[in-house]
Amino acid sequence: SFKMSEEVFKLKKGEVSNAVEAGGSYYVFTVLEKKDPYIPELKEVEAHVRAAYTSEKGRELAEKGAQQALSRLKAGKSLKQVAGEYQLDVSDSDLFTRTGSPKGVGRQPQFMQEAFQLKPGERGMVNAGARFYLMELSGKEGINEAQFQGERENFTREFLEKKRDLMYRTWLTRSRDRANIKMVGDFTL
Repeated sequence: SFKMSEEVFKLKKGEVSNAVEAGGSYYVFTVLEKKDPYIPELKEVEAHVRAAYTSEKGRELAEKGAQQALSRLKAGKSLKQVAGEYQLDVSDSDLFTRTGSPKGVGRQPQFMQEAFQLKPGERGMVNAGARFYLMELSGKEGINEAQFQGERENFTREFLEKKRDLMYRTWLTRSRDRANIKMVGDFTL
């Protein structure tokens, strides 16, 4: 967090920070060593630069191949035919929700966004993380109205409880930030 970075970077070597709250936990930092910024010699960073370059070129080649495969799909070939040309397997993700994780993909927000924009039978490509996916939407299933009506009351109650809790925590955090608290004495155990 910005507050945490600000606290740490103003410390000098050997100093100990105040307690900093982040994500419900408290942190205390001490600076063991500080290095001045510098431009490293090529020998120091060569392996890192080579790996970054190789990774970027690999991503570019993968994207080019995925674009070519998408063109073949849009020209009328089936997903199975195109996958066979690239010696890849086709897998079915089964149904998944907007907040779920499709089988074989995991939690990839970009994938989810693209998938939910497709219409049944439509095909698309998405770059999710370091991978490219070709997809064909086989169908969509709406919500189960009977189940929704049965769970509506519980959902509403839980949602309101979470909202109240969030409002309280926001108020408490802001109040704590505005408070003028002074530490007096040594609080070591």
